[in-house]
Amino acid sequence: MANGGPYDKAVWARIEAPLIGVDPLLEDFARKNGLSVSKNSHNSPERSITWNAGPNCLIQLYPVAQDPSRFSLWICASEDRGGERYWKEDSLVEDQPMEAFEAQLPELLDDGLRTLASWCEDTESFDYVGEAPR
Repeated sequence: MANGGPYDKAVWARIEAPLIGVDPLLEDFARKNGLSVSKNSHNSPERSITWNAGPNCLIQLYPVAQDPSRFSLWICASEDRGGERYWKEDSLVEDQPMEAFEAQLPELLDDGLRTLASWCEDTESFDYVGEAPR
């Protein structure tokens, strides 16, 4: 299994290939905004851009569990308050082949960044999601 995850090397390579294809777009976006891209967190093929803007912010591109040839692009801002976690989240792309949105990815990333920045200005609108991890 690659990276200790649930996939053998050939399956991992097939699932990660579309992500590798958009790595330059993600890295360019991150560089322009003073951020960085992490890859394959939790032994899963994915790409994440995270930063702390008061709340923690995340833009994540990941394969859909039921069909790893399709991807979702998710944004989330979260904040821990006294042992409780609150967040606001949205999917910018849900369950689509990479080819369906790759050309729009730079614009989607910019939109996600603007949305997260606006959410960070109003953390009282975040929803309670449970206990904060210790």
